[in-house]
Amino acid sequence: MKLNEEIITFLKSKDVVLVSTLDEKGRIHCAVKGIVEVLKSGKIFIIDLFSGQTLKNIRKNPNVSIAATDEVRFKGYTLQGKAIIVPKWQIHQDFINKWETHVIQKVSDRISRSVHSGKKGMQHYELSLPDNPKHIIDIQVENIIDLSPRVKKK
Repeated sequence: MKLNEEIITFLKSKDVVLVSTLDEKGRIHCAVKGIVEVLKSGKIFIIDLFSGQTLKNIRKNPNVSIAATDEVRFKGYTLQGKAIIVPKWQIHQDFINKWETHVIQKVSDRISRSVHSGKKGMQHYELSLPDNPKHIIDIQVENIIDLSPRVKKK
C-alpha cells in the first residue's frame, strides 16, 4: 500500500510512534519506538534500541500496528502491516546516520528549551540511549486508519 505525502510528512514530524504487537497469548504489547524512515512505497523503518518484548513478538507474529497522533492539530493515524526484523549487520549506514542526527537534534532542542525557559538541570535522556540499534523493524503497511475525528459541517 502506498503512502500519500500527507501521511509521510505527518509521520516524519513525529519523534516517536507507538508500536503494538501481539504476544504468544494474543495479548497486546505496546512500545514507544523512533521512526528512521518513511517511504512512499508503504515501507516504514523503526529503530529498536533494545531486544525486548517487541522483538520476541514480531518473531512469532509479524502483524504490527503503528499509532501516531498530534493532539494540537487533532489528527492521527494507525498503520497496520507486517514487520520484518533487520539485524544490526544488515542495517544501512544511512539509517544509523539518520538516527544519530535525530538524537543530536533532540538533545539540542531540549537544551535550547532549557535555556529559553530558564530551567536548570533538565535531563537529556537521549544521551543514555545505546549508540547503535540492535536491529531495525521494517514494516510494510497494509492498512491505514485515519484517527482524525469526523466533524459535521454546519
